[in-house]
Amino acid sequence: MSRPIPVIATSLSTGEQHTYQSIDEAADKGGFSARYVGECARGLIKQHAGFTFVPVAGMPSVVKPSPRMIPIAKLCNEGLTYREISDATGLKHATVRKYAKQAESLGLITTKLRA
Repeated sequence: MSRPIPVIATSLSTGEQHTYQSIDEAADKGGFSARYVGECARGLIKQHAGFTFVPVAGMPSVVKPSPRMIPIAKLCNEGLTYREISDATGLKHATVRKYAKQAESLGLITTKLRA
């Protein structure tokens, strides 16, 4: 019998996080596919069912997304450029770029970032 791998699930739409004690628990309690959760945790795929999954063990602590990060991630996922997001939100281009890079590192952005 293999050792359970705890995982952290992060919603792409809200940034909300859930910790599951194992991939099987994520499947049972969270309603996810154990196969796809495992593939996300191993880095084979980026997301499953609107969530990213990272293993708890051996990973740096997960940073909670800031309130500004979520709308910027959504606009990036819609294909807007940093300049377009800057114009839409009233934030400086550099600020948008900073939050977009942070959101990307958390797995909240599923599209290729465009300057």
